[in-house]
Amino acid sequence: MKDAFLTAWKARFEDTLPDGQELRQEWHGHWTRFHALPGSRAPAETPAEQAEYLHRANTLAAALFGRDTALWLVACHWTAADDAPPRFAPEGFRLDFVAHWPLPPDYFEIPSVPVYAAGTRWQAGAFDPLLKRAAEDCGSFVLFAPQTGRAFAPYDGGFDLIAAPEKLRALEHRHAAWMSPREDRL
Repeated sequence: MKDAFLTAWKARFEDTLPDGQELRQEWHGHWTRFHALPGSRAPAETPAEQAEYLHRANTLAAALFGRDTALWLVACHWTAADDAPPRFAPEGFRLDFVAHWPLPPDYFEIPSVPVYAAGTRWQAGAFDPLLKRAAEDCGSFVLFAPQTGRAFAPYDGGFDLIAAPEKLRALEHRHAAWMSPREDRL
């Protein structure tokens, strides 16, 4: 499992840390962002806003991945501990340790971050517990489709997508109301 994930990830993203912010910075030409709520509000505070966050997340991920697509669920466990636990189980998802990912010097004052992954499949609604945590800024993760090289990284204010530019432009056109009016798409 470990080797399969690392091979697939590095074939697409080289040495980029499997983290939404890092993907956005390193793969900017293959990136776009959609906001989770109207007016770029974050975090979702009411049940209606939480439902809208989940609706947009599931709609975008389904459009990005398609049905029943094989994925890697990847999470960095931001800790300064030298010994990473063998498993990381956010919201009941069991992820296995794959690597201590080296970080640039003085990056968060730790030399590396433990990275965890699990093979899974895209199903709308299946990741809602993790999405709710991301909406509350209580955890981040990346969904990565090795067949297409596409990635979906939710955060409290929305969703960063990595894909071929033509796929991103089609999604931006279809969901233009969910995008920032800023030229840099932030």
